[in-house]
Amino acid sequence: MQSIEKVPRLSTEEINGAIAQYDGIVKKLIVNKAVLGLILQRTVRELAELTTDEILECIVGEPEVAQTPVMPSNLDTLNTESSIPGEGMITYDVRLRIKIPSENELTQIIINIEAQKDPYPGYHLGTRAVFYCSRLISAQKTVDFSGSNYDDIKKVYSIWLCMNAPKTYCHSMTSYRINKEDMIGNTPDRPSTYDKMEIVMIYLNDDVADDNFIETMGVLLSKNLTRDEKIKRLKAVNFPLEEVRREEDNMCNLGMGIFEDGIEQGIKQGMEQGRLDMVLEMIRDGLISKAIGAAKLNISEHEIEKLLLTTN
Repeated sequence: MQSIEKVPRLSTEEINGAIAQYDGIVKKLIVNKAVLGLILQRTVRELAELTTDEILECIVGEPEVAQTPVMPSNLDTLNTESSIPGEGMITYDVRLRIKIPSENELTQIIINIEAQKDPYPGYHLGTRAVFYCSRLISAQKTVDFSGSNYDDIKKVYSIWLCMNAPKTYCHSMTSYRINKEDMIGNTPDRPSTYDKMEIVMIYLNDDVADDNFIETMGVLLSKNLTRDEKIKRLKAVNFPLEEVRREEDNMCNLGMGIFEDGIEQGIKQGMEQGRLDMVLEMIRDGLISKAIGAAKLNISEHEIEKLLLTTN
């Protein structure tokens, strides 16, 4: 760690810029072919029987990364409501289309993947995922179907990689979708007429997971594990680390740099309150764990949780 005198003071804008850069690295990691193929294979039921190479061949064009607004541009009031300082208008982290050869036709699916640093940001992420799926469907109007040709609506997926999950439900993966229930009689519907949206919530943290997919994603997206720890654990699940080494190196370096600069800056100013605020902010942003924050402030994790609930 650099000496206090040599650490330049970072402005709030610089800290936000570094955090945004970190988020950009995470998005690049998600669309890396080795990672994307694995995510799609384990979460999209229509792709479960394909190899990752076959899945990558099903992708139409290039995945969109932070390009498409969740809300349409003609709803400016809602767009500004979804703005975050330093980030601007909310966009899908990743959006892509896939085409899958089926019995007598070519099935097309629209997929959204989100990386979420906070598993509970003051509301239930599953509810937000329902909104994202709804938008992915309504946005198909005039693009994938017109008039009343609703049978042309493409199925959509919203897949959420939730980091820093608590031990009570970490390493879990849950699917939510539309199912048919005949209440009286039996309606002869085909599943393809109503199976139009699916949400997959994946909860990760730094702990070792029994499932290889959960373990791989938890390690790849961790902000707290060292480079050596990541290499060791990814080798244990036979993940091709060389495919993502650049993104992982950038993630380790930038994450530690933000942490050290922020904490040293607080110490240099001699303001314990500022130091506390910085640590709490970085926990909320997912840059450090509660355990690390508690150690830096020399308090318990329970006290950290109380501070997170009682301070803004």
